[in-house]
Amino acid sequence: MKPTCPVCGKSFWCDYPNQWAYKRGNQYICSWSCIREFDRKEASEKVYRKIKKDGTPAKPTGKKKPAEEPKVELVYDPEIAEEYRREQEQKKAGELVDEINRPKIFREIEIKPLQVCAVKSRAKEGAWFTIADNGGMYLSNSAPWLLTKEEWELFSVEIMVALAQLEIKK
Repeated sequence: MKPTCPVCGKSFWCDYPNQWAYKRGNQYICSWSCIREFDRKEASEKVYRKIKKDGTPAKPTGKKKPAEEPKVELVYDPEIAEEYRREQEQKKAGELVDEINRPKIFREIEIKPLQVCAVKSRAKEGAWFTIADNGGMYLSNSAPWLLTKEEWELFSVEIMVALAQLEIKK
């Protein structure tokens, strides 16, 4: 049997028509790509119409439009502008503390944060860099110092970091 493909018009051999995979109804199709094209055309021609119980066609439903989001309008308020300006000045001065981390009692009263007076060492476990009364810095730890070369290098860098964090200027 030598049918002609309804999609591309090519003639091809079909030795066993009852076993031919590419067919639709009584039409034989030459290849997989042509059968996909045939199915696409057939699907686009078919329009699904819902029929009411009385036999009349129903109105097409179509896709529903999403509800429109309300438009947001920005309004200039001079009172808020003044408050914003004050907050910016406080941030510049370093007086504003993160409101989220402050306990509720401190949110109601304006209290400045405490001065940092010690930082924990990363190089030596249990060691603290502390501000001395004379304005200097000392390292508090009663354990003996036995460090490797890498630990000493880390410790020397850490001393400079501690001096900067504790604001030691002498």
